[in-house]
Amino acid sequence: MKVGVSNFVSASAGTGKTKILIDRIIYLLLSNVKPSKILCLTFTKAASAEIKARINQKLACLCLCEDKVLFEELKQFGFGNITIELQEKARRLFTEFIDSSESLKVQTIHAFCQELLSKFPLESGLNLGFKLLDEREMISQIEESKHIMFSSKEYQVKIKEYLFYISWHLKEYSFNELLKEIINNREKLDDYFKLNPDLNLEKNLIDEDTKITNFIDASILTNKDLNNMLCGTKSDLVRANKIKNFLANSSKLRVMLIEDYFECFLTQSGIPVKSLLTKKLQQDFPDLDAKLMAEQARVYSFYKEYCDIKTKNLTQSFIVLSLYIREIYTKLKQERNVLDYDDLISLASNLLENSEFADWIRYKLDGGIDHILVDEAQDNSSKQWLIINKISEDFFQDLENLKSLFIVGDAKQSIFRFQGAEPRIFNELDMMLPEEVERIKLNKSYRSGSKILKLVDNIFNKTHIKSLVCNIETIIKHEVSKDFEGDVEIWPLEIFENKRESSGWVLPRNYLAEDNYIEENILAEKIADQIETWLNEKIYLHSKKRVILPGDILILSRRRNSFIFELIRVLHERSIPTTGIDRLKLFEHPAILDLLSLSKFILCPADDLNLAIILKSPIFNLTEDQMMSLCSNRDVTLWEILQNNFEYKNVYEFLVSIKCFSIRELFFELIENKGIRQIYLNHFGVEINDVFDSFLDIVEKFENEEMDSLQKFINFIENSNIEIQRDLSSETNKVRIMTVHAAKGLQAPIVILTDTTTLPFNDDKIIWLKENELMFPGKAKYYSESIIRAKESNFAAEYAEYLRLLYVALTRAEEKIIVTGFCKNDFVSEKSWYSIINSNTLEE
Repeated sequence: MKVGVSNFVSASAGTGKTKILIDRIIYLLLSNVKPSKILCLTFTKAASAEIKARINQKLACLCLCEDKVLFEELKQFGFGNITIELQEKARRLFTEFIDSSESLKVQTIHAFCQELLSKFPLESGLNLGFKLLDEREMISQIEESKHIMFSSKEYQVKIKEYLFYISWHLKEYSFNELLKEIINNREKLDDYFKLNPDLNLEKNLIDEDTKITNFIDASILTNKDLNNMLCGTKSDLVRANKIKNFLANSSKLRVMLIEDYFECFLTQSGIPVKSLLTKKLQQDFPDLDAKLMAEQARVYSFYKEYCDIKTKNLTQSFIVLSLYIREIYTKLKQERNVLDYDDLISLASNLLENSEFADWIRYKLDGGIDHILVDEAQDNSSKQWLIINKISEDFFQDLENLKSLFIVGDAKQSIFRFQGAEPRIFNELDMMLPEEVERIKLNKSYRSGSKILKLVDNIFNKTHIKSLVCNIETIIKHEVSKDFEGDVEIWPLEIFENKRESSGWVLPRNYLAEDNYIEENILAEKIADQIETWLNEKIYLHSKKRVILPGDILILSRRRNSFIFELIRVLHERSIPTTGIDRLKLFEHPAILDLLSLSKFILCPADDLNLAIILKSPIFNLTEDQMMSLCSNRDVTLWEILQNNFEYKNVYEFLVSIKCFSIRELFFELIENKGIRQIYLNHFGVEINDVFDSFLDIVEKFENEEMDSLQKFINFIENSNIEIQRDLSSETNKVRIMTVHAAKGLQAPIVILTDTTTLPFNDDKIIWLKENELMFPGKAKYYSESIIRAKESNFAAEYAEYLRLLYVALTRAEEKIIVTGFCKNDFVSEKSWYSIINSNTLEE
């Protein structure tokens, strides 16, 4: 290891890539490199904090350890000649590092970009003192943008035709979801509009009505044909009546119901039905059969044209609306001097590459950064790499300048495709870097037992899997360093059948029998049984050389599904210490939904539905029988029933005592003084503290920045999608439950995989055919062949990441993996995690 030597480190899971990164930083510090000359870019804030803590810990250890230990440590860092001066430097380094006015920069790429823009705001086209929007503020600003677009006369004229069209066709797909799609894709849309500067935003939509009317008027079927069909069997009668009823409608209705006519000749997927007449009618009326087939061919030809028109009109409407909503959103940000997270990357990228000040800015940066280290390099997007390349591009121009680039990553662990990361980018970077950059491969695992690593190698050396996962030809081989084998245990799946048809309304007490709840509960209880057995019987852990503790267990799921919440509930009931879920959609949490219902009741006491929700909630916990006695056979509101029912005097007095002085006072009173926090703590466990604390923070911010209106706050909640992320990496002696994405960088002696049978599903409404070509078909039935091919290609990319996610999940385990899950009707796809693990375990 030398100061001016750059490295590209490809490190498999568990091989110590964070350690080698920290060792490199300490080596530089011991080599008299000033802390301020070092920039370490991490993927998350948590990783930044961990690296800083581990550097401090290591420096403190060097300061206090024995001479022999110090000598070995310095040798490990890569020093060949370990002098007395170097040892004395190592002893002093901790104090120097703590006292130094020049701080070491360990930060995320977003934090670096924010700092860069703060140093050069005018060159970036920004005003001084810009502010970064948090998620709540961003959502609020998007809502305001929507309101401006709908209420402004200027925009009403521009969007009227397109808004009407897209609203009519999307129906259940709400405009808020459309906005979310636009904002989530704003980086791609920015590029799209840059590549298509001559878009005609005033282009009229294709006249569908005239084309449909002309098509219908050209029908070759007559009343005689339809009457002949009525002589056939039931299926002939149904088709004949459907065609007859359609043709009997007014011209306007026929245009609106044209898809009903298509269904007489085509399947739901738009394929011509095989037979239009039963055999008897074919024999009795051969000319009719030929006529129907001719009409079917005409319908099929027009159906394809119709879908193409729909897609073009929906796409044009989407483009117009997305451009204007983004235009308004951007103007609001400029007026308020605020940025969102995507702005940080795009503005910094533009500043370093395209602005007239780019050379000068890079020169100024060059005076401040001599060594760049990139952690989890496989998770950076192409735009993030552009920034890194620009600030390091002169590092290789002069080999005597003693500057270095240190990149650590693993293409097999690239699991943030939705943020623009791809293993291809990481692999191409390896090929593009100069020959002077030393390539290092780390394959020796210091984490997992031999059986676990053998399973991983078996799976990921399959040709078709390896090509999808990381697109490399070399054999993936993990070397074992642990002295225990470990174990892979595959449990039989819980099988559930399709939901039974219900003959009528099912009472709430029986509802759970109609859902998948029973299978979820069975598996949750099974996992809880196993954990109790480990803890109660004090099963020995070879990796820790002690008995199993709750903190040794990590439960992973690909998605945050209903089963995870059921498992948390079961573990909590059994008093098994658990951290709860790692990330929560705040306004979808049952406790917040209950507070929302309570708020609606405060505004309107005659709202029986929300009052019933409150009564059934943990706040009052009324039984089904109690609710039935209160709600049945009444002529007045539920609130009036409560007022006159002595049995529920405490409920009535609680609700009457709620005073709405301000939003902040209302919710603080409910959560803290009325005991709601403790009620839900008993019901959901410790995670509820994060939920309520985050909620109260949002309440306070809302009241400070918006008018004090409970109705407006309720509307904000219902249109928000704020998530709270809980850092479970520091939790001790509790069972951790999280998604595989959140578990990146973590490990545990025992890992339980639960969501192993489902395949990735992409429901993106925007279909990108090329970088400069998008489609917005709205519904699957309007998909053209090119869109279907694009969706198939997208699924292939999604499935490749699904496999990389499996690699990450398996390599979290030190000693034991348990694989379990659900399946419907005893069917499991051979592409699923469960099938892949099972087949490769059998091969052993």
